Amino acid sequence: MGIKSFRPLTPTLRFTALDDFSDITNWEPEWSLTEPYKKTGGRNNYGRVTARHRGGGISNVIGLLILKGTSLEYQP
Repeated sequence: MGIKSFRPLTPTLRFTALDDFSDITNWEPEWSLTEPYKKTGGRNNYGRVTARHRGGGISNVIGLLILKGTSLEYQP
């Protein structure tokens, strides 16, 4: 495993070194089994804004994994 060192922004972070878990978390979804997560932006079926201050943000995908049945997995 690699070691992640931090910038000394606080006295505790100055001497902190942690595992980066790169060998066990190097997982990427199978993109053929994913679909985009649809956002409404606070609009109803008429296209009018019904919930204010919603919209924008980063796009997310939902991973559809088929392992002995069907299960949904969220990919941020």
